[in-house]
Amino acid sequence: MPFTHDLLELAEELGAPEDVCHAAAELSPDYIITRYPDAANAMPAKLYDTASAEAHLKLSRAVIQWVKEGLRLET
Repeated sequence: MPFTHDLLELAEELGAPEDVCHAAAELSPDYIITRYPDAANAMPAKLYDTASAEAHLKLSRAVIQWVKEGLRLET
């Protein structure tokens, strides 16, 4: 596995389905911004509202579900 914080790259490397790759692509910038706040060029908390937080939560849950299924953990 490559050492990267790019969630899309990781998903593709793992052979994730298209919906998981889409979710990873959407979430990757948020991961970088929240991990490295200076990357946002703004206060990260001001970049999100309730609707975007809920959308990202839904995407995150889809990725987590796929990972759990891949690891054969409880769903």
